[in-house]
Formats: sequence, C-alpha cells, structure tokens
Amino acid sequence: MEEGHCLRSQVINLCELKKQEKELHQLDFESGSLETLKRMVDSNGGLTIFPELAISSLSTKEQKNIRYFKSPAPVREISIVTYRHFVKHKLIEAVKNEILSVIPTAMKSDNRKNIIEI
Repeated sequence: MEEGHCLRSQVINLCELKKQEKELHQLDFESGSLETLKRMVDSNGGLTIFPELAISSLSTKEQKNIRYFKSPAPVREISIVTYRHFVKHKLIEAVKNEILSVIPTAMKSDNRKNIIEI
C-alpha cells in the first residue's frame, strides 16, 4: 500500500520491514487499493497481506491461495476510550453494539484472539 495507508504501517511493523528495507533496497511496488495490490500479485507472482474482511470478496479460486498466520495471529484492536467521568453510558453502549454488529461472527471467535469486554 502507498505511504500513509494504515494497512501499510501495520504490515511494516508486523514484518519488521523498516529494518530490512535499509539493508535490501530491492524493487518495491506500491498500490493505493487492495484490488490493485491483488492484481499486481496475480500478474507478477509473489505474496501480499490482506485484511480478513477483504478475503470474502475474492473468488473461490483466489481463496484457495489464502494462508493464515500461525497463532498468535496479528489482529487489529478496536477500542472505545472515554473520560472516567463520562456520563453518556447508553451512547457508548450503542456505539459498541453498532461496531460489534458489523464484525462477522467468525471473526469474533474467542479461540482466534483475545476479546476484552468493555
């Protein structure tokens, strides 16, 4: 992904690529979208890291190429942080429920990651 994309930062941190980038200076491809990134890998070979939510849009053939991280798999954290004397608890509960409602059930499985209740 191109500079400034949150997925790029997470992958660089995950793979410790900043350190390797200085040492290797190999040819890099950058993309502004997941679709372009996927097409670059399809055309040129190689591999990439895709967010799990994007996998559902892949064809059956493409999904056969998916490999998952070994445990513990990296995950994104969603947090709701408020001031200790925040009084709109119903509002926070509504935001929490809305976030949880759009996360696929399979991604909420306790055996895949630690989920900390708020």
